[in-house]
Amino acid sequence: MKLATRKKDHHDRDDPVVRSKPRIGGFALWYAVMGGVIAWTFQLAVSWSVMELSCLGPTRGGMYQQAGDSIGARIVAYAATAVPWLVALGALVTCLVLYARLRRLGADLLAGERTKLMLVIGLFLDAMTLAIITGGGIGLAFVEAC
Repeated sequence: MKLATRKKDHHDRDDPVVRSKPRIGGFALWYAVMGGVIAWTFQLAVSWSVMELSCLGPTRGGMYQQAGDSIGARIVAYAATAVPWLVALGALVTCLVLYARLRRLGADLLAGERTKLMLVIGLFLDAMTLAIITGGGIGLAFVEAC
C-alpha cells in the first residue's frame, strides 16, 4: 500500500533549492520604482516652502513683504536637496541591482515580465528625478532666492 504524499511545487518554501534562490522583495521593488519620485516630492515641498517663506518679513502694518536672504534657510534648502538626491540615487542603484537579479533568475511568465516592466519604468523615473533634483540644486547654488 502506497502512502499519499504531497507533491512539492515550485512555491514550496521548505525546499532548499527554492530557499536558496535570491528573491525580489516587495519593499525593495517599490523603493526602486517610486523612491526617486517620493524624494523629489519631498525636496520640492521642503525646499520651495523654506525658501519662499524665508524671503518674507513682517512690516509694521502687519503685512508681509520681501526681506533679505537668510543663511539658515539656505542651509535647510541645501540639506533638503542633498538628502533627496541621495535617496533618488539609492533608488536608481536598487533598480539596477534588482533588474540584474531578475535577469539572473530568469523571468517566469507573467509575474517576471510585470516586475521587469516595473523596473524599466523605475529606471526611467529615477534617472529623471535625479536630473530634476540636480537641476534644482544647481539653481539653488547660483540664483539668489530673494
